[in-house]
Amino acid sequence: MRPTRGQIENFSISPKMWAKALQYCDEHKEELVRAAAFSQRHAVSHRAFQVGCAAIGLGPNLEEGEYIVRQAYNFTPTPKFRKGSEKRCAERNALEAAQSDCKAVLGIATSSRGVYTGDSTKAHNALHPCRDCRDYYRDLLRRGFLREDTRILSGNNSGEETLIETRTLKELLNLYLDDA
Repeated sequence: MRPTRGQIENFSISPKMWAKALQYCDEHKEELVRAAAFSQRHAVSHRAFQVGCAAIGLGPNLEEGEYIVRQAYNFTPTPKFRKGSEKRCAERNALEAAQSDCKAVLGIATSSRGVYTGDSTKAHNALHPCRDCRDYYRDLLRRGFLREDTRILSGNNSGEETLIETRTLKELLNLYLDDA
């Protein structure tokens, strides 16, 4: 059963609970990227740019060691300039879904075959979030839904093996300090 907004707001994440959750995320990053890849298959893009995302979070009404996973994909069926919340990136879609029952997200896994989104990126082996998603991450960080040590797992499944780049949110945002 989905928690109420009040249950989410009153839910407290202890440092020990957060540390155990991050450890779980680190130990299961391949599975999280596979969950993102599953969603990637459903992506809709006028330019064949398909991205899937899986966000794992903590919320009320869970047993110890249970986590909430929300999956999504990008949806851009027609060419049109989109920015901010109009841009339906996989990351935004998954994080918006997670906000309905999570207090905080501890990991964001993406899967794609591309590296370049069309914006200035510092990605090499795996796709990094676009500028709009990075701005969204900054907003969610300010609100406490994301934390500096939230894991960013970027998967590239264009080859025989999926390459996974792992960073903390702080490391990713520090890489893109020139956004601001």
